[in-house]
Amino acid sequence: NRAGAGGMIGNQAVARAAPDGYTLLMSISQLVQAPALGMKVPYDVQKDFVPLVRVAGALSIFATTDPAIKSLKDYIILAQANAAKYPYGTYGAGTSSHIYAEVFNAQHKIKATQIPYKGAAPLLTDMMGGQVPVAFTDLATTLPHIRSGKVKVFAVTGPRRSAALPDVPTFAEQGASDMDVVGWYGMFAPAKTPKDVVDKIRTTLDKVLRLPEVQAKLTGFGLEPPSGPPEDFAKRIENDLAYWRRVVNDNHIKAE
Repeated sequence: NRAGAGGMIGNQAVARAAPDGYTLLMSISQLVQAPALGMKVPYDVQKDFVPLVRVAGALSIFATTDPAIKSLKDYIILAQANAAKYPYGTYGAGTSSHIYAEVFNAQHKIKATQIPYKGAAPLLTDMMGGQVPVAFTDLATTLPHIRSGKVKVFAVTGPRRSAALPDVPTFAEQGASDMDVVGWYGMFAPAKTPKDVVDKIRTTLDKVLRLPEVQAKLTGFGLEPPSGPPEDFAKRIENDLAYWRRVVNDNHIKAE
């Protein structure tokens, strides 16, 4: 396990590893979002990795502990009137939470300031402690605090509601656009890994991810179990790169 630099250290290690099937990468959507944002990364997402499987879909949410906010519309009205009072937390610059926040706020002419954290856990700690009023963050990390009543959530990304929060509407249902692409956790091998090795790993992982008990666990964590053949993940990477580049350019989003 190699952590640090927003995942770049581990990503680079796998990109440079021997393509023998013994070194794999578990990554998130930021793998494609970073280059879409123009960030300098020491690898080429499309040339240095072989996508194996999408492990799970990862949803983002709008969350708050502010008692004055009782709906997404409340946030819009309050933040439009006094953006300085409503800085928003994200789990890191250049992540899904940052991009979604910028897109949403731009659409609603909210000029709030981002407070980027090094992960969702410290962001949630500060939000529950009253240091930051609202957050665009991930569902999986926040779900236990939502269930305990410590955090309120009023919108979720994706084309449909989350099975974990069926009563919470999507951003799209509430009039926001470009908030329907679902993030992911995915596994990759180094480029030039032999096809027979790739096929064996991919088939094994896919069988495990199809197990009912595994899918139930993923759903319970607020994640979306994978659907479709694992080979579709490579096309998903290509589509995501194009999507995030368009969204970033359309909304003039910077990594900082």
